[in-house]
Amino acid sequence: MSEPSDDPGDEGLSSLQEAALEVIGAVRAFLDTAEQLVRDPSTSASVLASAAEVGRSFVSRATGRDDADPTG
Repeated sequence: MSEPSDDPGDEGLSSLQEAALEVIGAVRAFLDTAEQLVRDPSTSASVLASAAEVGRSFVSRATGRDDADPTG
């Protein structure tokens, strides 16, 4: 085991390695979810419908329009 270093470069490298490992973990989780969606089309349809609803809600709030009201 190596001794702790006072070199800021070593500390920066350690932080970068930790961040890279977190990104790798997040990508793995994303890919696991994507694989599950591809394998189960009914789940995909449900997730896409939910995402579309969130998008519509966001646009409605951002524009001040209520898409449920046909008069806008």
